[in-house]
Amino acid sequence: MRIEIEVNNLSGRRIHKPLFEKVLRRLDILIKDQYPFPADVYEISLAVVTEPEIRRLSRSFRRIDKSTDVLSFSEYPSRNRIFKEKVKKAFLGEVILCYDNIKRYSKSKGGDFESEVAKVFAHGTLHLFGFRHGKTMFSLQEEASEKSKINSK
Repeated sequence: MRIEIEVNNLSGRRIHKPLFEKVLRRLDILIKDQYPFPADVYEISLAVVTEPEIRRLSRSFRRIDKSTDVLSFSEYPSRNRIFKEKVKKAFLGEVILCYDNIKRYSKSKGGDFESEVAKVFAHGTLHLFGFRHGKTMFSLQEEASEKSKINSK
């Protein structure tokens, strides 16, 4: 299995595509043995947006009038539906990150911005693969983001 990404940076902020690619490589390694998804290649789209834009999207699609750090829009309603697809290449959906919210949250925690971006991106991507909040998802999210810093091996 391989995961490919298209990045659309609409935030006006500098982002590092290699970080997202590294998170995807880690997720691929972590999930392919336990969850043998059938396609050879999975494609996702990533958009990095401003706070007003993510708030607008949240209001439109979730009916929640507030901004957030990540939204995921999956092409599949469940993991079972992904398993039923017998294709070589499948588009999973789109992850939308809010740069400003992630930056603000990482500062308030006294944490590292890059680590927070990796964690939030892993979280959104796992939703595209049909994972729901719970011990398994959060464990995969932590493990993928923990080893995905640009300077780590």
